[in-house]
Amino acid sequence: MLKLPVKKCFFLAKVCVLLMLVVTILSLFEQWRGGKRAARAQFTDAMEEEYERQILEDEARIIPGLGEGGAAAYLSPAEKALGAASEKKYAINTYLSDRISFNRTLKGYRGQDPASEFVYLKEIILVDDNSTLPALRGKLSHYVRTRLPPGLVRVVRLPDRSGLIRARQTGARVAKGDVLVFLDSHCEGAPDWLRPLLQRLKHAPHAVVKPIIDMVEAKTFEYEHGSNAVNFEVIRLKYTVCRAQGIN
Repeated sequence: MLKLPVKKCFFLAKVCVLLMLVVTILSLFEQWRGGKRAARAQFTDAMEEEYERQILEDEARIIPGLGEGGAAAYLSPAEKALGAASEKKYAINTYLSDRISFNRTLKGYRGQDPASEFVYLKEIILVDDNSTLPALRGKLSHYVRTRLPPGLVRVVRLPDRSGLIRARQTGARVAKGDVLVFLDSHCEGAPDWLRPLLQRLKHAPHAVVKPIIDMVEAKTFEYEHGSNAVNFEVIRLKYTVCRAQGIN
């Protein structure tokens, strides 16, 4: 008859109980973490669905053809008060802006290959200077991810309000291209606007160039070439490349 020392059996029993306890704790922890992951995934999906719903509502507000070619856009008499209220709040008539296509056509120069829409672009960097507008958070990121060419547009968010100069410096530090072009949120580029600037930099690589600034009328968003515009004010906000519904 085989006899085992009592002390050794007691020690083995304690080890087995300890191992079972550890396995049980790990199992419970994995179940808890898996539940948290599932809950987080569901929350993310729900938020993405909400962003998509909001963007579809934004797109539904667009009036086809309004402001195309840089033509003046007007609100109906019943809507003028809503436009005035938005202008008072954001210093721009966002009510009217939201009804103009995100990518409206403008009068511009000729020469760029129409088949190469992004021929001069390495990347577009949007710097969010810790804006307080909810639309510029997850909704903007969702728009960039679902509506724009993959890898072309990147959103850089600053943890604290830093001001215009530091925001531009942040964008410059993360840029990968050979030429830096700074645009404020109120800028709207006409066709082939970038090529003349690059041509001048080709001849003088260390120069700083500035484009001829055409104008957009404050009330109707009518586009006018700089040589013809006299009392126009540049306050255009758009939301694909430069659009932000009032970055503040």
